[in-house]
Amino acid sequence: MKDIHAEKTEYQAVIHTAPSLFRRSCRVMAGFLRDNGLDPERGMTLLIGEELPEQAEEFLPTGRAAFLKADSGAAEEVLTAAEPLCGGQLVLFAPDPLCEELAVRLSVRLGGTSVTDALSARVEEGIARVERRIYGGHLTGTFRLSKGPFFISLSKGLDEADPVSGKVEETVAADTDGQKTCYDRKITQVPSGSDLEDAKTVVIGGRGIGNKEGAKALADIASKMGAAYGGTRPVIMNAWMERDKLTGVSGAMIHPELCIVCGGSGSPAFYEGIRRSKTILAVNTDERAPIMKKADACVCADWREVMEALAEIVTL
Repeated sequence: MKDIHAEKTEYQAVIHTAPSLFRRSCRVMAGFLRDNGLDPERGMTLLIGEELPEQAEEFLPTGRAAFLKADSGAAEEVLTAAEPLCGGQLVLFAPDPLCEELAVRLSVRLGGTSVTDALSARVEEGIARVERRIYGGHLTGTFRLSKGPFFISLSKGLDEADPVSGKVEETVAADTDGQKTCYDRKITQVPSGSDLEDAKTVVIGGRGIGNKEGAKALADIASKMGAAYGGTRPVIMNAWMERDKLTGVSGAMIHPELCIVCGGSGSPAFYEGIRRSKTILAVNTDERAPIMKKADACVCADWREVMEALAEIVTL
């Protein structure tokens, strides 16, 4: 593997091969490389997972890749095997929980610096400049890093691009025989929220839906329409909806054909999660709510009346 890293490799891209993540992660990584001036032919992709996806080479963001076959249910099963494979000055990680954890833990093991939720990253003369959102998504900060290597995990919701495709040059099997721990572990699969991220139509409930009963009514209406549904941070924090329904910079970053926001104020952190929607319709009784200015169309009325009427005439 060290030979693969030599001379031609300026950076590495680490991508989890889980079926629900792989193709989108490749497209996000390809968009990040394009927007940050990184040549796909000068990089190396490290794929990590239990199986190599079918036709994986058609979706690679770089021309060259290696596959680390490992139990990707938990980072400790991957860390030791991944450590010698991440030998570049700049290592980029796709936006998913496993990759984000690997970025932080590998930076500690290899004596480097990590940044999560990055919007951009440039390395010049041994100095990395990384942009990321701060203060709950209200501002963007630029961080100057001087201690390499640099382990950067990408933010959700970045612009995507078509992968260049490439070749998987090597497959490495993780040897976990010597990695036994002294505690029992149970791995629980966390819902990915992919129904939100992949849906063509999404209905989002905000604080204005009132309570848990309102959230259930919203979910029923969305189901009747054939749409996915989600909630803003106040809705999730009040336990009106499940945690995996959170939409915004801390949850799902969506880009549906149509996003209907019911009773949401339109905070910057929330709006960042829906801004890539093709059309945004806001339904709110407060005509001065920020979302009413940001939406493509708005209705100043009770959300339940509007949505029940829509459900009678629209099936998506």
